[in-house]
Amino acid sequence: MTQTTIDNWQHLKEAIARSSGFERWWRLRYSEADLRQNKDQIIVAYLRETLDTLAY
Repeated sequence: MTQTTIDNWQHLKEAIARSSGFERWWRLRYSEADLRQNKDQIIVAYLRETLDTLAY
């Protein structure tokens, strides 16, 4: 992975984490501790579920 790709993922991850849709979604499924420890995995799960929903 290039530094640019890593930087882009960091910016995207931060933008998603600040969104109201993500906040509502993760609060129904995870705890604060989960989010602190597994933020990347939780954001990826959110993106997958969102894309699956949009695909219908």
